[in-house]
Amino acid sequence: MAPLSVYCSETLGSEGQGGALHLALLADLEPAFQAIDSGGREARLEAVLALGALGEKCPERSIPALCQCWGGWHTAEAAFQSLKRICSPGPEVLSMFLTASPHFYAHEFGVKAALYLGSDSPQVFASIVTGVEQNSSFCLDAFKELLPAADLPQTIQLLLGGSLFKDRSGSSVDCLGQALALVNERDHAGLMEGLLAYLDPTQPAWVLARASAWAAELAQGEEETLVQALLAALGHVSGDDLLKVAQSLVRVSEGSRLQALEALCAELKKDATSCRFREVILEETRQLAVPDEVQVLKPLLSFIEKAEPILKTADSNWAPVTGTMKLLDQLDQTSRSFFQKAIRHLTRILARLCLAAPTWWERPKAPERLVRLARDHGGAEHETLVQLCEGFKCQNDLLRHQCRRTFAVIPKKAPELANLLLLGLIKSEEFSWTKEAAMRALDLSAKGLEGLEPDQKEDIKASLLQAAEEPFLRCLALSLLMPFAKDEGVRNAALKYSEESDVYVQREALRVLAEDVVPFDCLVRSLQSQERDNVLLGLEALARSELSSEYSEYRQQELSALLAPLLTHRSEEVALSAAQALGRMTGEGKSSAAAALRPRGIWPETRPAVLQARREALQSLA
Repeated sequence: MAPLSVYCSETLGSEGQGGALHLALLADLEPAFQAIDSGGREARLEAVLALGALGEKCPERSIPALCQCWGGWHTAEAAFQSLKRICSPGPEVLSMFLTASPHFYAHEFGVKAALYLGSDSPQVFASIVTGVEQNSSFCLDAFKELLPAADLPQTIQLLLGGSLFKDRSGSSVDCLGQALALVNERDHAGLMEGLLAYLDPTQPAWVLARASAWAAELAQGEEETLVQALLAALGHVSGDDLLKVAQSLVRVSEGSRLQALEALCAELKKDATSCRFREVILEETRQLAVPDEVQVLKPLLSFIEKAEPILKTADSNWAPVTGTMKLLDQLDQTSRSFFQKAIRHLTRILARLCLAAPTWWERPKAPERLVRLARDHGGAEHETLVQLCEGFKCQNDLLRHQCRRTFAVIPKKAPELANLLLLGLIKSEEFSWTKEAAMRALDLSAKGLEGLEPDQKEDIKASLLQAAEEPFLRCLALSLLMPFAKDEGVRNAALKYSEESDVYVQREALRVLAEDVVPFDCLVRSLQSQERDNVLLGLEALARSELSSEYSEYRQQELSALLAPLLTHRSEEVALSAAQALGRMTGEGKSSAAAALRPRGIWPETRPAVLQARREALQSLA
């Protein structure tokens, strides 16, 4: 008998008495159906057990009610046992079961019930295959049980015609893979024929990729028909789908490795290929390629040659470019010609990218990369330097500075030609800003001048003297003429420009003159300057020129008169240097120097260092 509690109505009276037992309902299943529909866990379980005892009286309602219980872990097994008690296998019962539970394959005991009621039913088998596609382990167990008696062509059609090639999302297919492997053991030819139908070029790319992967997984050796189908599919896929087809092709036929590599390298060069996928292609190529294969080296070099547009679009594209260079370095082991060509092309590309104007908030990375590339591979060629010089002609200050700085620091294969290139700009260019950039980029260090012929040095000197005639360039030209400071023509020009009203020009002219004896008139102008740096420079020049005939004893008194006001200069450094200079006076200048050094005036000197310098100067004079 069914548990009596199923037939109890828990209606509490006002005095708290328990529910009454309705014996008249013992043959009525309606309470059991209601408990399954809306009862609690215990009530549902008792209802399932009740249907197991009485449900055969009304199978058309009992079977659907029991099928509602497959999802409850506490009722599923009981529902299966009750179903077995009230039903025997047969077409009519199976039909009621499938109508009530069309998705029985989603539940373990639903599958067991289906196998009990109709293990030989094609509809049951098809539903179990659907469960296998959904990665159901209990459906896979049922599939293994039914496979020996199953129709293999129909089974292949079910496995391949389901979600495998209809659902692109491609959820986990572990169980489906095991099922295909089982079928492959029984009918390899039939299964491969079915897969080849999905390798037709008219299929979507993702279908081709998935079919190729499964075909490679299930292939038994190198099958010519499959190889030809995969080769044909290579031309109809791109991106990740291409990668899968190429990997499948190499897996099936090692002899088709080059065709797969050529397809991957062609994808590398496409504008639409993403940065991420280019890196994936390079890694796959690294694994598949062998050294010195021209079929691989050529497309890799071609990618570098055409890399400029992708480098302009986004800085992240630099990663696949450097990856390609590393791969070329690895694969081009004998001739090295492809790698060297790639370096030259990439260097020129980066030089052109240096012409992109920087901003205050973002600095292009091309200059830094160009310098690093040149440093790693023997220096920049002349063509690269010519490209950088194009930036000197731009009116954008930031761009000119960027190109000039890059030109100055980049290692050069022929350093002696760099100065000659810049000299040509200084001579021929019309605009002062171009000449200025070229002049600042000149390497006039001892090492830079070492490789030049005497006539080339003379040419540089003459060009700088000519540039000094332009007011905008005068100060810079004088500073660059320092290596030629003892040349008579240079000193004459410096002496002339030392009379300029521009204090900066005065300073640079005095620097040039200070390399030798400074003319007295020029020194006077310097010591009387309002600019601290000019005064200091004059004092330094005086210290170096004191022994010359121009500063003989008859000039000493004049010098003392010039130096005396500097003792109270606002700059402590100037006051110190003036005191030291006065301490070196001789002849007629000694007395006036001593008078200037002695404390006097309303505002006495209070700076300790200056006072000490004065005392030491007085001792020297004494």
